[in-house]
Amino acid sequence: MSSALEILELRVHGVRNTPPHEMLGVEPGDVVPADADGIKLADNLAGFYKAKQPPAEALLAPDSRIRIEAYSWGKLDRFAPSGLLGKAARALYNIGWFLIAPFGLANAAYWARVLKADNRREGDVGPGTGAALVRLFSLLLTLLFATAVATAAMDFVAVQCFRTENGQRQMCDALPHWFDGLRDLERGQRLAAVSIFPILAVTLLAAVSLSSDVRFRTRFTDQKRVQSHLKVPGEKPKTRRNMLKDAPVLAAPRLWIRRVNSPTGVAHIAATVLLVAFLLAADLKANSKDDAAAATTFAAIACFLLAVVAGSVMVWGSKSVRAPFKVRFSRMALAVALLLASLLVYLLTVVVVCRATTVNETAPFTVAQIVPIVLVALLAIFATSGCFMRLSPAAAVFWGTLLWCCGFIGGLIIVSRLDRAPMSVSAAYGVCAICLIAVAASLMKQGERAPVRPLGRKAEAWHGLAPAVMMYLSLLLAAFYSSAIVVGIGNWLQAGGLLWQQDTNHPLFRNLLKDDASAIKIPFLYWAAGGVMVLLVLAAVLLVAALMLSSLWSGNGVTNPDIAEVEQPYTSEILAVRRRSALLQRGERVVEIAALATMFGVIVVLALTILHEYGPGRQWLQQQWLWETFAPAGTWVTTCALTAAGALIVGAAITSAAVGTGRPLGLLWDLVAWLPRAGHPFGPACYSERAVPELASRMLQWLTDQKKVDDPEVLDQVQPARRILLATHSLGAVLGIAALYHLAATVQQKELDARENMATAAAKEAAEQKTRELLSRIRLLTFGIQLRPYFGRFFPDLWGPAVLGTPGVKGPRYFASDPWKDRFLPTPPLLPQNPPQGHLVGLLRGGADGPGVWQNLWRRTDYLGFPVYSYPNDTADKNALDATALEIEPDSYQALVATHGNYFKTSSYAVARESLLKDWEFQEGRAPAGTTMAVVVVGVMGWFWWRLRPDGSRLKVQAAKDKPDEM
Repeated sequence: MSSALEILELRVHGVRNTPPHEMLGVEPGDVVPADADGIKLADNLAGFYKAKQPPAEALLAPDSRIRIEAYSWGKLDRFAPSGLLGKAARALYNIGWFLIAPFGLANAAYWARVLKADNRREGDVGPGTGAALVRLFSLLLTLLFATAVATAAMDFVAVQCFRTENGQRQMCDALPHWFDGLRDLERGQRLAAVSIFPILAVTLLAAVSLSSDVRFRTRFTDQKRVQSHLKVPGEKPKTRRNMLKDAPVLAAPRLWIRRVNSPTGVAHIAATVLLVAFLLAADLKANSKDDAAAATTFAAIACFLLAVVAGSVMVWGSKSVRAPFKVRFSRMALAVALLLASLLVYLLTVVVVCRATTVNETAPFTVAQIVPIVLVALLAIFATSGCFMRLSPAAAVFWGTLLWCCGFIGGLIIVSRLDRAPMSVSAAYGVCAICLIAVAASLMKQGERAPVRPLGRKAEAWHGLAPAVMMYLSLLLAAFYSSAIVVGIGNWLQAGGLLWQQDTNHPLFRNLLKDDASAIKIPFLYWAAGGVMVLLVLAAVLLVAALMLSSLWSGNGVTNPDIAEVEQPYTSEILAVRRRSALLQRGERVVEIAALATMFGVIVVLALTILHEYGPGRQWLQQQWLWETFAPAGTWVTTCALTAAGALIVGAAITSAAVGTGRPLGLLWDLVAWLPRAGHPFGPACYSERAVPELASRMLQWLTDQKKVDDPEVLDQVQPARRILLATHSLGAVLGIAALYHLAATVQQKELDARENMATAAAKEAAEQKTRELLSRIRLLTFGIQLRPYFGRFFPDLWGPAVLGTPGVKGPRYFASDPWKDRFLPTPPLLPQNPPQGHLVGLLRGGADGPGVWQNLWRRTDYLGFPVYSYPNDTADKNALDATALEIEPDSYQALVATHGNYFKTSSYAVARESLLKDWEFQEGRAPAGTTMAVVVVGVMGWFWWRLRPDGSRLKVQAAKDKPDEM
């Protein structure tokens, strides 16, 4: 190697959170934070680490200088207290994270839609089709959670737990003593007193989400990137040209830059306050004569403001991914105004309710029964709309028109039957019809948002229905948590109504003195959602999983690729682990079944609830022998299932806090929380918003003058001898590749800012040239990654074949022993409008005609490791990207089959690393030292051969020179 090269090998771990010392191959005490000019590049959450003494790998090339650093982001669970109280707080925090898991899935659905880069929008990403619908779906998730808490607090505690018998006021024995003060209050006063609980619950979820906020902020660069807009002078924002039209979404410069302000989050809290005000006013209207008019007025105002909040959320979602940085009237100002108005309405409603006289103290809290039904129905409508979010414009117009007709006809039917149905029922159906029309209008407004599908729907997860699948999974979790809250608290409260006494004749038994367990009536929807829907989904998943288990012993097994010759003695063990890993790789199919079962379950739950709660259907339902036989058993099974699930959640939260492993449900957290928080404001915080800019900044620091990284002229300080080898494992590859695109976008943005006075075409060409020059100094080594079958299929516009430039793949087979056999899809053709640097390999200036810039390692026993090009024997194309690692652990005492970890110590890693490093010797016209010496030796030998060759041959050559030219 050339002695001038200075190489930074940057290692990034994945979902296993490999600690820095293992990535560096040293003992734990031999690791220190990396530094640049005396500044440590790490804190208590994440950062770069190095070994005190250079690892052995850094000494393999004595003629070059290699610096190895490990980037650790595993502590970005963003909440790591210590001590006993800290552990208790951590356990509560983990429980809160379980509750916001549905919000994270809604956010994933947001990024699974059609997305395109657009520098005219905030965040440099266009909102895409269905953005407003996903935002409204997220708002309904918040309201469903608030309704569950309101049912438990307002219906169970304030209404059903208090009654008068024989002139004495009684209350539930299970209530804590600090609720005794409610005994002397009237029904309205008790409702007003406990109405604060749903508002506090939503606020606490917001606090859990915000407490995990992390960003990467430099002193100058971050603020400049937030405010930059790539404006064209003299053009209005709506008319100026989109300079990112042909770029992938990952190339958006401000994709990972976010400010800590959320107008949508404020709107969610305002909607919760208005929902509680509506519940108070609706109950007062139903149970008071003198104050019915005032209650009707406040209920109407609450509904109107709630519609304004929902409309604002939809409009904001359709305009941009994030709130604009500077406008005349900011979204935050409007959101705060709505919050203040909602608080005013709530306080006035509380005053009216507290002063009103209730006619019937024991009347059921009926509004708490119809509201969750409407919310679940609306959530199902919006989740189903996800099926149409990745359609072509023509197909979207067709389906939108069809849905608009259905909504319009439904509205006419509702209007024609206003005098026959209760007003609350007609209003509920009317809201559903309006939302159906809103879905239709959103679908018909496709514009230029057609998805890029070079390989068709078969290259996308669930044939392009990923938004719907993720929203239905979110609905499933939200319905389960709501049912767990309501059924759990209801059963806990009514347990105090059972009084027992030991039987003196039979010491092992006791007698029931008072059976009043039916005193707390739980709304049927929660029984059905927690029982019918969840158990139906569980049964479907278990059935499919049981059938998939047959792949462990059926068929020919997983024989592609062939087992290495040195590992032939362990063939049986390797094949067994391959089968198990292949079984775990069928997650897409399991999720598919869960989503379908959830869709069917929602229909069944809504049908059963409407039959059970309204009209003559309840009597008909109760007369059926199936209902009489299975209803009691279903109640018991639901209670047991919810209790067991609640115990598991609490146990997992406590265990995670006690052991200090960080994230609850760590794998789900890592797979969901890497996305920017754009769908639901209270979803898990995006750790990529720190990790991606931090990695990009470190690479820019190394390639340029570290002292001037914030200088606008930093690109003029590029060190010609410096290179970077980016080695990423598992999910670390997602962060690393995103950092490469972010680095390219940052460099191009800096160059454009420095050339403001140049013509647009010349400035863009110069910026692209500078970007290519800088990124040609980077090589990528990945191992144990899931880009092609998971991320590329779930999020096609972020990681699909059109972005990575790699072949596509169909979804895994259900029951075949090898789920990926014959699932190869050809390499997508380069689209004419896409520049080569839009693809990852083109970005690094590699490919068939360039140097090897990307190597990927994988093994078939790795349940999370896949090739990025193809499996062996799937195609006749040359696969220069993938290399297989040995399937036996390289450093175990006994022969153990390797799975997802320990790639760093394999010989394949060393070979791939050396292969990527040696190509740099040919850069910028420099030949490696060995090549130069060979040229010198051949030249000297040629001279000696010429001088010492036979005289005859020499004379012939001389005669040829002396022969005169023929005329």
